[in-house]
Amino acid sequence: MLRVVRAGALLSMAVVLLSACDNDQPQPQPRVRAIAPFTVGDLAGEVSRTLPGQFQAVDSAALSFSVSGTLQQLPVVVGQQVLEGEELAALDPTSYQLDVASAQADVQQAQAAAAEAETELSRQRQLYQGGWISQSALDTYITNADTASSQVEAAIAQLALAQRNLDETVLTAPYDGSIADVIADNFTVVSAGQSVVQMDAAGAIQLNMAVPDRLSSRMSLNMEVSLDAATIDDCGCVGRIAEIGQALNVADTVTVNVAVIDPPADLLPGMSGSATFRFHDGPDGYYVPFGAVAAGDRPGTAFVFRYDAQAGVVRQVQVTTAGGQGENVLVTEGVSQGDVIAAAGTGLLRDGQSVRLPPDASSSDDAS
Repeated sequence: MLRVVRAGALLSMAVVLLSACDNDQPQPQPRVRAIAPFTVGDLAGEVSRTLPGQFQAVDSAALSFSVSGTLQQLPVVVGQQVLEGEELAALDPTSYQLDVASAQADVQQAQAAAAEAETELSRQRQLYQGGWISQSALDTYITNADTASSQVEAAIAQLALAQRNLDETVLTAPYDGSIADVIADNFTVVSAGQSVVQMDAAGAIQLNMAVPDRLSSRMSLNMEVSLDAATIDDCGCVGRIAEIGQALNVADTVTVNVAVIDPPADLLPGMSGSATFRFHDGPDGYYVPFGAVAAGDRPGTAFVFRYDAQAGVVRQVQVTTAGGQGENVLVTEGVSQGDVIAAAGTGLLRDGQSVRLPPDASSSDDAS
């Protein structure tokens, strides 16, 4: 009997030891299922058109002198950044300086003549009061004094004009910006009003383009547009239509200007670019593969599994469908452009399940 008890005890100890050894073994990790991803694309029936254009400053001006003369200084170059009031060009001021000197002499001469006429008038008033001259004689001296005073005013006005012309021999920047073009050559004679430099204001930029009339009729002010710049990788610029021309240009086109929203610092006037316009002609919704949509628990309901990249899981999302096209079904509610959903195998998935994307692709092609 004692031997039986001892044998049972030994057997129990062996079972305990074996169990302890089993617990020390690593437990198998749950399998993370790979899904076939599909990225929700553009709206159904959406058509895009990309057109070329050129970026321009919203405020741009061809600057010129209001007086003529020989260019003596032209220190600016294309692309140079300038500040408001900075000198851009200057004419030879010699002749205008002489005009100012001559006008100053005329003012002094007129003031001297006026002072003399006023002195004489004062003397003649005393004679008139003493009865030595007549009223008509006094009136002559009054007229002479008034004329001399008027000549002083005219001389001062002429001096102001001469000084203004002298000041106009220096061309300054009307605002902060950059030099878009240098039109005139230094040491050449330029006429009043002849363009010397083209200057673009800093800040606001727009894309100017010629748009076929048949497309411009489908555009509207403030319509959002995707923009690209030829010399800026991944510009990612966004704009809104600011102006749609009414007059037809060559080849039945109209001018359309798109204002750039928050332009990057390296986007400059004169750069080539393009704008992508999207026109929606179809139903409201997105096409997804039939295999991505599963029937819900209740009649008339359906759902898809949307991939949550941050958590590494799929979320069950209820959707509304409205018919299909080929191998795709139109989803009108529940998904948005850019969503990644499971394209197949929905019967093997559950809400919150951990999944992974295939190593060779992050998403499949969009549904057409």
